[in-house]
Amino acid sequence: MLLIAMKNDTRFDVAIIHDFTGCSFDYMEESIHKILIAKEKSLPTESLKQELVQFHQQFKNLYPGLPEFSQENQYLTMQLRHIFYPSIELKFDQNYASIDKVVLNGFHHDESGLLEKSGLFSASNKIYGDAAFGAEECFAAFLDFGNGIISSNLKTFFPASWPKEKVIKVVFEAAQNRIKDLTIIGSPHQTYLCKADNNMLLEIVISKKNVIISGYISIKNFRNIQ
Repeated sequence: MLLIAMKNDTRFDVAIIHDFTGCSFDYMEESIHKILIAKEKSLPTESLKQELVQFHQQFKNLYPGLPEFSQENQYLTMQLRHIFYPSIELKFDQNYASIDKVVLNGFHHDESGLLEKSGLFSASNKIYGDAAFGAEECFAAFLDFGNGIISSNLKTFFPASWPKEKVIKVVFEAAQNRIKDLTIIGSPHQTYLCKADNNMLLEIVISKKNVIISGYISIKNFRNIQ
């Protein structure tokens, strides 16, 4: 068993890395290096955190939540950090002999492409959305964070030309126009296909506390990858 101290948003956590018995020292060293890089690249800047706090105040108590959850919270709130910054999770295979996949949680907007330009990640072979849905500036791609850390899941992005404020507003407003229930049986959250004013299709996940856990561009906006 191996213990590693890793800095969280505001503290140091001790992560328990599973037994590397039988693995070479080089492999163990490489795996630990990737784990630390993934953790480091998942830490938002202080300026971003402060900006998101301001947005929480700006959009507080403006958009009604799901009526069935109104006892918990009458209005919708949103996990903004989930939408605007990546959280990278490395998944090992059953024997911990190799990294099975790289799960990228959240991250659906990069304003003006600043994070990509900073070198945080690269997104090659971008596939753009359909103009019929108002999604011609939206793109889908697998993201490369360097050091062999490439997302296993395809990510869709809101237009980089949109400021964060517009993304937040579009998600909140689209949540009022739910056109199809996509919730999987047994899920603790509600998932809906929603339509924005410009015809763009979004998938929005809402918790039982009327918190938008995620809001992202639906793959249905991309004819080439359906």
